[in-house]
Amino acid sequence: MGSFSTPLSGLQAAQEQLQNVSNNLANQDTDGYKDQNLTFSDIFASTGATNGAGDPMQVGGGVKVSSTASDFTEGSLDATSVASNMAISGNGFFVVQGADGTTSYTRAGDFQPNTAGQIATPDGQLVMGYPAVNGVVNTSGTLQPMQVGLGTATPAVASTAIDITANLDSDTTTINGGTVTPTTTSSATQDTLTYAFNSNGTVDAGTNLMFSGGTPAYVPPTVTAGESLTTYATDVNAALTTAGLNSTISVSASGSNFTVVGPTGITPTGALKQDSVGTAPTSTVAVYDSLGSAHTLTVSYTKTAANTWTYSVTVPSSDVTAGGTGTTTVGSGTLNFNTSGVLSSITNVTPISIPTLVSGAAVPLKLSGPFGTVAAPTITQTASASTSTSETTDGYPSGTLQSYAVQTDGTIEGTYSNEKTLAIGQVAVASFGNVQGLADIGNNDYQPTIGSGLAVVGAANTGGRGTIIGGDVELSNVNIATEFAKLIVAQQAYSANAKSITTFNQVSQATLAMIQ
Repeated sequence: MGSFSTPLSGLQAAQEQLQNVSNNLANQDTDGYKDQNLTFSDIFASTGATNGAGDPMQVGGGVKVSSTASDFTEGSLDATSVASNMAISGNGFFVVQGADGTTSYTRAGDFQPNTAGQIATPDGQLVMGYPAVNGVVNTSGTLQPMQVGLGTATPAVASTAIDITANLDSDTTTINGGTVTPTTTSSATQDTLTYAFNSNGTVDAGTNLMFSGGTPAYVPPTVTAGESLTTYATDVNAALTTAGLNSTISVSASGSNFTVVGPTGITPTGALKQDSVGTAPTSTVAVYDSLGSAHTLTVSYTKTAANTWTYSVTVPSSDVTAGGTGTTTVGSGTLNFNTSGVLSSITNVTPISIPTLVSGAAVPLKLSGPFGTVAAPTITQTASASTSTSETTDGYPSGTLQSYAVQTDGTIEGTYSNEKTLAIGQVAVASFGNVQGLADIGNNDYQPTIGSGLAVVGAANTGGRGTIIGGDVELSNVNIATEFAKLIVAQQAYSANAKSITTFNQVSQATLAMIQ
């Protein structure tokens, strides 16, 4: 009888509702699960008959499930403090890829690194995102698995610039240079002449101290501006050796004193002159070559006149030449300040360039800087202590990954053993025009359909996509109280339809008895 089909459809609908509610309750602890709801529509038989008023006469034929809708509202976030865990706050899905290359989409962010150091789902799908090279993410590149294996190395990056923030004391006193007169100490066989310089004095380029005799004749060494007493003494001894005078005359430098030791009555001609300068504390900054080896640059400052300073940049000679001693000058210039202590120009500049390196790294190592530009200088001259407050470079040595954290835009920032924090990659987020059109394929995954439209993949917090919360997991959004209420309603519907079938059965029995 047709009467049975109507309550049977009700039983079927109630059973499907019970199944749906049971599924929701079973997944109340499933990360990223979205509560599902069934909607129903009635079934009416159309006979074409009408009454006297022309109204259609129809008899209901039962009920059917018309659609299944997922509640994509955001679930509560659970702070797990696991670096690889993630949750999306707002719209969007993580992009994951299976071993067969199939791409799926999920809200469940209970990810963990696999044995290869790639972020993966519990089922082994790889979390996809944009790769980074030397800390720079390329969001226009092809999606790749996110690699976060601890111990992963980052290559060294050679320095290309140095920046020094400093102040030079405008009250620094310049040395009143000129000829230095020696004091003589005599013994039975020799005289010692001591030339006392100021504590920060240097040899003037006009120095022409001469010694008589020698074969060939003694030739004084050439003196460069700002030359140290130690360097000058080394050059004089070399000249004495060339002239064959080193057996009777020798010179030395100790602190601010230059000493000549020779036969009794020795009287050098010419003059030993001191620069008219003042100095400030040096700045030091470590730079890195292409192999990651560090080289310490020392920047020295010399006040030559009011509001005028020269600077020189040196590197240990042992970095430049095997077995080298002392330092090698690799850059210099003149800093000119106005009466307010603001840098007005940089003149006589020899750009910083290290011509050779014993490490075998790429050369020359050229560096811009170190004091910014005249428009935006990083050095001043004021009546306060000379000091360097910051010395930085853009290069760094190689390092290994120690830890990482996911930022709100999905960028995975790694902290390396070289104390650098660099982007490892950026987790991708997908959005859809109609999320209700997505097909739930199990394992917390969804696949697009014609109804959902294609995935639009991009960075988090752009294009209407939500933000990513690192170290959190989105929980199921199933509401137990609501599900219990639906369970009661479904149970009552099932009982009511079962009672209808019992009634129809009694009517059928009565009809059969009437025939008998």
